[in-house]
Amino acid sequence: MSTVDVDPLVTVILTTYDRREFLPKAIETVAEQTYDKIELVVVDDHSSESPRDIVEKSSTEGLCNLVFVRHEENGGTSAARNTGIEHANGEIIAFLDDDDAWEPSKIERQVDLFQRTDSDVGAIYTAMRSIDMDGSTITLQHATKEGDLTKAFLCGYNIPFTSIAVRRDIVASAGLFDENLPSWNDRHWLLRVSLHCEFLTIDEPLVISQRGTEHDQVSDNFTAKLEQSYPIVAEQFQTIAADYGWLFERKSSAHLKYGIGYSALRNGETEKAREFFIDALVKWPFNPIFYLYAFIAMTGNRGYRMARTAKRAIENRVSN
Repeated sequence: MSTVDVDPLVTVILTTYDRREFLPKAIETVAEQTYDKIELVVVDDHSSESPRDIVEKSSTEGLCNLVFVRHEENGGTSAARNTGIEHANGEIIAFLDDDDAWEPSKIERQVDLFQRTDSDVGAIYTAMRSIDMDGSTITLQHATKEGDLTKAFLCGYNIPFTSIAVRRDIVASAGLFDENLPSWNDRHWLLRVSLHCEFLTIDEPLVISQRGTEHDQVSDNFTAKLEQSYPIVAEQFQTIAADYGWLFERKSSAHLKYGIGYSALRNGETEKAREFFIDALVKWPFNPIFYLYAFIAMTGNRGYRMARTAKRAIENRVSN
């Protein structure tokens, strides 16, 4: 039996920082949702110029409530989302970045699915379509895994974060985002969510994410990820993975090393990437992807660029 009320209030937390040109579209995509009971909380993480004027000028007639909060200093994505959670009144909470958009039916379909499921389901996510400046599809990320996703997250499964809607009671159980993490904060938080509920999917691209511009999402700062995020996430993952036995713990550790290796590779740190890919292979020599990327790292930056181009070409062919 569902624990979600009939016509529950949904709070959308929209975080923004120094991207005024994208904010009107993001607000519009929430206001144009076909679901009626939506509260929008806009959190500005201390942009160089306050976007309050943009928020006040935006058409928000379709919303039940609009809240604008501006940080007195920049605290990062986790701090902005935590502020949004603290101001949320909704029974369901969804997250949106300022450079993403939603199909009009997204929230309505997630609420409908919540009302038709049992109390074990606490989070619903969708597929996502990434587009370039011309609106052409770059990649299509499907939403495939359902149920208990703890082991999947421990082994590198990734979901489009701005596609997710989570019951408020599950958010309270999982706790706030870790503000000590400059990256991987989504991954860290979703793992904690998975300890308290099961996930369902809508495998349709109800989220549209724009890529390939200078205004793309926060860049992958490898140094911060390696020195700050990796130790915290590795400790969390190891603790939880150990409950599934020593063999699974090795598998989980290998996937995390692969993840930090991939980050090193895309940031041109090919020597460090090789080290992490080899460590992943030592931990878990049963995944062919680890061998592939170890080889790519050995070819240097040129090999990585060629592999990335080939990967996108394959993804485009599959999605078309």
